[in-house]
Amino acid sequence: MYWLSKVIVEKKYLFMSLFFIACVASIFAMQRVKINHDLTKYLPEESRTTLALNKMEEEFGLNGVANLVIVDVTPDHAYELRDQLSDIEGVLHVAFESNEDYYKKGNALLKITLDEGDYSQLTKTAIHQIKDELQGYEIEMSGSSVAKVEEQDYVEREMAIIMAIAIPIIIIILFINANSYAEIIVFGIVVGASVIINRGTNLFLGEISSVTNSIAIVLQLALAMDYSIILLHRFEEEKRDRPANQAIIHALKNSITSISASSLTTIFGLIAIMFMKFTIGYDIGIVLAKSIVCSLLSVFLLMPGILLVFNKLIEKTKHRTFIPDMKFIHKYVLKTRFFMPIVIVALVAFAFTLQRQNTFQFALDNEVELKYMQEFGEADHTVVLLIPKGDRQAEQEIISYMERKPYVNSVNGIETLGIRNAYSYTEYAEVMGVESSQAMGIYGYYLNQNDETLGPIKLSSIVSFMNDYKEGLHLSNEQAEMVTQLDSIIKLNNKPVSYESLALLLGLTEDEVKTIYTLYELNNNQLTYKMTDVLNFMINQAPILEIPEDEVIKLEQTKQLIDIKETELNPSNYANLLGITDEAATAIYTLYEMGLDEQSFGITDVFEFMIQNQTNLGLNDEQVTELHGTDQILQYKTQQLTSTEFSAIMGLTTEEATALYNLYNQEHQTTNTTIEFQTMIHYMVDRQNTLNLTEEQTSQLNRVNLLLYNEPLTPSEFSTTTGISFNQSVGIYAAYAEATNYEVTSYQTKTMLEFMYTSKELLNIDETTSTQLESVLNLYSVSNTPINSQTFANTLGLEENESLGIYGAYASSTGYTPQSIKLNDTINFILNKAEMLNLNEQQRTELSSTKQLLAMSDSELDVTTFSSLLKLDETNTELLYATYTVSEENPRYSLIQLVRFMDEHAEAFGLNNEQKEQIKENKQLMTSAINQFESDDYARIMFNINLKDDAPEALELVNELRTDLSEYYDDGSYYILGNSANILDIKDSFNEDVLIVNAITIISILFILIISFRSIMIPLLLVLVIQGSIWINFSISTLTDTPIIFIGYIIVTAIQMGATIDYAIVVTGRYKGFRESYNRYDAVKKAIHVSLPTVLTSGGILIVSGFSIGFVSSVSSTAALGTLIGRGALISCILVIFFLPQLLILFDRIVCRKKKVKSH
Repeated sequence: MYWLSKVIVEKKYLFMSLFFIACVASIFAMQRVKINHDLTKYLPEESRTTLALNKMEEEFGLNGVANLVIVDVTPDHAYELRDQLSDIEGVLHVAFESNEDYYKKGNALLKITLDEGDYSQLTKTAIHQIKDELQGYEIEMSGSSVAKVEEQDYVEREMAIIMAIAIPIIIIILFINANSYAEIIVFGIVVGASVIINRGTNLFLGEISSVTNSIAIVLQLALAMDYSIILLHRFEEEKRDRPANQAIIHALKNSITSISASSLTTIFGLIAIMFMKFTIGYDIGIVLAKSIVCSLLSVFLLMPGILLVFNKLIEKTKHRTFIPDMKFIHKYVLKTRFFMPIVIVALVAFAFTLQRQNTFQFALDNEVELKYMQEFGEADHTVVLLIPKGDRQAEQEIISYMERKPYVNSVNGIETLGIRNAYSYTEYAEVMGVESSQAMGIYGYYLNQNDETLGPIKLSSIVSFMNDYKEGLHLSNEQAEMVTQLDSIIKLNNKPVSYESLALLLGLTEDEVKTIYTLYELNNNQLTYKMTDVLNFMINQAPILEIPEDEVIKLEQTKQLIDIKETELNPSNYANLLGITDEAATAIYTLYEMGLDEQSFGITDVFEFMIQNQTNLGLNDEQVTELHGTDQILQYKTQQLTSTEFSAIMGLTTEEATALYNLYNQEHQTTNTTIEFQTMIHYMVDRQNTLNLTEEQTSQLNRVNLLLYNEPLTPSEFSTTTGISFNQSVGIYAAYAEATNYEVTSYQTKTMLEFMYTSKELLNIDETTSTQLESVLNLYSVSNTPINSQTFANTLGLEENESLGIYGAYASSTGYTPQSIKLNDTINFILNKAEMLNLNEQQRTELSSTKQLLAMSDSELDVTTFSSLLKLDETNTELLYATYTVSEENPRYSLIQLVRFMDEHAEAFGLNNEQKEQIKENKQLMTSAINQFESDDYARIMFNINLKDDAPEALELVNELRTDLSEYYDDGSYYILGNSANILDIKDSFNEDVLIVNAITIISILFILIISFRSIMIPLLLVLVIQGSIWINFSISTLTDTPIIFIGYIIVTAIQMGATIDYAIVVTGRYKGFRESYNRYDAVKKAIHVSLPTVLTSGGILIVSGFSIGFVSSVSSTAALGTLIGRGALISCILVIFFLPQLLILFDRIVCRKKKVKSH
């Protein structure tokens, strides 16, 4: 460990910098950690509550609910407040009526349904805004959403209070036990860093529970502070014999093992919690275990550097210890060593018996007493049933069963609302406040619309019969004429009709119908014409077609574009066409021509141009560097170079370049030490096949050769040679061509437009120009082929009807004769194009009636419909048939059916505006109620019960419901929700969680202790002491008749065992160490004296932290957890200080097998 300690100390500034960075990053990260207040999320996935919540969300969504009582308010004012609150964002619906259910003793109850669930930020904002809106009123609020929002507010507010109380007390404890004022600063920096990093790294978990968030900081301070204390004390001991730098290295070396071993008991205790089925244990365990790891890293890596930095200040601020003389403790231990262990063992045994009688609280929410809410029976919690929809009898029996329970305040479901109950027309009149005769008419009309008992007849049959016997039926002339026309039209249904016949039938001119037929064929894309022909027609016939002059100009421009489609234009002509400068057109032409990859320029010329214009060409840093390298090569062209200089340029080794120079001199019979650069390049090119050059050297040689001899290259060759992309090479060549006054040739208009469109990003063409280019190219694509009117409209941007009219006019000008068309198709087309054909209202009405007749020709019609067709008195005919049926049979219909029907047919019943509004409001209320209690597949029933969540009667009720529901529905098809159902699921996993956590905690700690002490008896003694303190802790709850929060029982057991056993380890370790030199009595004295500061400091911090949480937090689960931890730490400290030393004396032979006794 020495080398590791030395590295840590030597790199102290690096580690301090890393921790500073980690802290800064963690400060930002902790802001993004989500806090989950919904503890039901931690139930096992297979639990009934989880399955029920999932089904609820799937079927109904998770809407929050809130009940609001406004004290001393009139009903009218309550209505105003209801409307005001309904407008708040996040509020779905607010219910209030001026009856006893909602208004009592001057107080109004408003039932609020929220858009999102209890834990949504939108719900939280809405609850706060409701309270803000009602400032100045005395109010009470209840409901799951209110409870959860208030709990979140408590947690956020109380975190600061807990820290404000705990931290000063912890500082006082440190102050009392410290030997220097500066030590407190060191502790603050080290522990503070570990806390910040632990909170920041919670981001990797995604979210943590509100319980974890409430206790993590304080418990981390309590659980991990002793690691810093141990290292500091070791550092002070080492400084007595060594300089500070060496002292911290040895202190760290000697502390790593002991601190790590000590932390393992805490870590394993926390890991044990993670095995709970109720995964809040996993959440707490992993965060706190991580906090221990963060604390260890801070102590091992950060604290050595901090101690050295503050060493001088520590020395300057040393003071006498403020710990009072504790000799009375070891005197007490020795005096009572014979009888006190017997008393403690008896006490532990008694505590073991008592703690087995613990009662457990499984309700996690706070109980709030609401005076006014109780008057409405809304102060208590709700049980929700989800059952398969459809069995009304089963729903009614379940509701009836629940209503008989004495502790059930109210039952709400679709069957309790009465909107599905069947009513006679007289009952309906009473409920809805209408006249009995009006109700009878409504029922008759409903019957007539929904019943087939009135003898329907096929329309075609009855019309044909009436036409054959119209004289005998005493029809008026108008009715007879109408029947004849109806018969003729029906007989032509679905048969092709010529335009001449249809003109005669409809009383129109043949030209009018001929035009309609032509338009029909055009509309069905049966006629196509060349665009140029149609354009010429439009231009020539513009006055007749009433085309505006500016539109004619556009048409002429369009035709001109088509005419020059294949015309070759030079840049100047192209510039005129597009309205751009000659220079811009020339640039486009040049870029296009370079892209053809047919033009070549000398590579040297291009490179020199690139060097001169590197900024304008948009070259990147790598390409600029490459250019400068090329420029240097060109400068070497005629220079005399040594072999060393040549090797550096050409990528050769010195030996290869020397051999090449020797070969050259040998062949040319010279002894030159310098040779012209281009001469050597030429020499190498001629002999490259025999020189055994590498691929890279060959590539460099060819590239240099091209440069020296200015080899002409096309853009693609230039791209291959230089590695510059082809598109960028084309751009460079185009720029070079423009700079050298290169002359481009002419190209077809279409070619250049297509190039501009496909290269719009390269040319930086804006969106408007791009759209115009696309339009022209679309125009070119259809200009030479016959197209239909729809394509013509799309190409020119015309309305569909406008295009149809133009094509129709053009077709007429060519003398086109349309084919026969089916009558019903023609009528449908005329109605669809009524506005285009300038039909008046009467013509439209007549054609619509004709269409209706054709559609109904094979239908069987009831009396009402048929009387309407014959223009008979509809009301009289309807009442004659329908009212008679109602009075005789007295049918019954559900309220919701009738309300919906009346809302849809309000005009038919002659209702006044007030009645219409009332019907509409009733429909909305009933629809909203149905949506609240029914989905596509499930019905929801809610019971409000006046029992506590974990009351035995409430739990028994849930069990009874599970049994009773199984008689109506298959297992797994029904669900029960509510806090009582949650508690049953938690209870199911509680006993198993207790066994698992206790077993893992004790076994893992025993294993660690056995390895540490290399003994079996010592671990058993230590575990017995701490387990005894745990039993005493929980037995106090039995004596005070205080239920233990279930989660506290499990978590506190693990934390108390894992954390406080460290105190026992410290005392036992010191005792064993002193027993090497002292007898057992003196060894105990020394062990107590040396261990007491550590135990009191660490234990005191844990005690204060726990009690601070318990004292401040108003969230019951968090407060109970804190109280149990604080009390447990206090009891553990007492037993470790007073009882454990006596056990060490009694079991000395086992604890210390080899004794070296030395009297003092």
